[in-house]
Amino acid sequence: MEAKEEALSKESPWAGEFIKFGVFMANLVEANSAEEVQAVIESAALPVGSSALRKNSVLSVNVTSYLGASMAFEKNMPFNVTAPIGVDVATGFGRGGSLALNVSPLDVGAIVDYRLSENQMEIESVITLGNIFSPGFHLVYGGPFQVPLSIGGGVQYGPGLTNVSAEGIEVNNAPGWSINAFLAVDMPLFNFYNRQRAKL
Repeated sequence: MEAKEEALSKESPWAGEFIKFGVFMANLVEANSAEEVQAVIESAALPVGSSALRKNSVLSVNVTSYLGASMAFEKNMPFNVTAPIGVDVATGFGRGGSLALNVSPLDVGAIVDYRLSENQMEIESVITLGNIFSPGFHLVYGGPFQVPLSIGGGVQYGPGLTNVSAEGIEVNNAPGWSINAFLAVDMPLFNFYNRQRAKL
């Protein structure tokens, strides 16, 4: 399988990345715990500093995960941990940062929040893909220079999974669309297309 992936990658970079992305999604669907979801994301992450790639690109298409704090502009929605995973189409401004349109079908923020807590215990409930399905559309500005911080704003549906604890999971049975903003570290997972800016 690895030899076939390598051959396809040499023939077409797109094909190789799509195969890796397919494996990533399959592993994510099969994950049954917070630990397994975290392991899948960590194994797919590109090397540290990869977020600078799109800042030096005229156009790039990537699968990116963000991790940070989000605020929905509703009275009953306080700050939350957000970790959307999706595709972004970006253009870079060199040292001026980057601007991207991000479409994210998933958000594993509640899982990450649990993994960052001090009192971690085995979760009794099984986490399904439906629990982390939380589509969103955001305009994201990537920070200047090599800083891997991004600020974004847009709309998001859900999330379906609102809390993870040792007692189980809390699911929002009546999710809806909301306007939100976030500040997060961006972690590129896959790069489908990249056209570098010409050096002067």
